Amino acid sequence: MFLQNFNSINQFFDLRNNTKLTDNSKRKTVGWFTDIDGLISGLFADHNKLFLQLNDLRYVVDERTTAKTEILNVNGQRKFSLFDETSLIASFKYSVEIAFNHIPPVEYLDDDEFDWGLFLSNIINNASRKTEFINNNS
Repeated sequence: MFLQNFNSINQFFDLRNNTKLTDNSKRKTVGWFTDIDGLISGLFADHNKLFLQLNDLRYVVDERTTAKTEILNVNGQRKFSLFDETSLIASFKYSVEIAFNHIPPVEYLDDDEFDWGLFLSNIINNASRKTEFINNNS
């Protein structure tokens, strides 16, 4: 099972071998990943379930799971947190390019297409987007 890199079209992550690959072929993918200073963070679907993976730890994302993204400072530092009901189960910090320095290639792109934590939160916290993600990637 492979994940597509959130920031690069020709990079993949092999979930079975826990390795990154650079490849120009069209691989069937089951979700997305990004590398945050050595932390591999991935969102994927398998057997009609949604999972968040942080390095070797894998979390089932179900109806009890919520996520939150916080802006920590004006320099683009963010924090993503994953909750099981009200208990914090995982979190990580990451950086986003400052919006006024980033010119999108097309006008209709949303913020979550550049912000990994916001992308995760928008899927995890929205039942219809979660279902759509699972259906498109399982």
